[in-house]
Amino acid sequence: MLSVFGSSLEEVDQNREEILRELESKLPLNGAREVVRFRIEWIITELLQNHCDHGNNRNPSKRISVDCDITDDGIFLWDSSDEGGGFDPESLPDPTDEDHIESDHGRGVYSIREMVMEQSRDGVQGVFEYPNGDRPLGSCVRVEMPI
Repeated sequence: MLSVFGSSLEEVDQNREEILRELESKLPLNGAREVVRFRIEWIITELLQNHCDHGNNRNPSKRISVDCDITDDGIFLWDSSDEGGGFDPESLPDPTDEDHIESDHGRGVYSIREMVMEQSRDGVQGVFEYPNGDRPLGSCVRVEMPI
């Protein structure tokens, strides 16, 4: 599912709901369905909020691009980008570190990384990365998570 939309809160919320509805139809019908749905919703909400707030500074003329799916073999795939200035994810402080425990920055990225990395199945580990490469602007995010 490919979506491109502006960075107004209304557009982000509307597209988040559409993306979640589309993905929900592909979730497995087993006992873990609600846990998986929660994780996916958390990840999508945090990433879109970060693209909107930190990447594009809520500038409605700047776009957020999303390509996502749940594959037939049960892998949640997410690629997204914004048109902001980009950032180095390694520069975020660890929010569990004593010196940063009261900081309100980096918690979303940290929680996504933890959720993705602990969600493994049949020896397949999750992937959470910022493959910005040589992009001059914006942040790219890639998630691959077995469900």
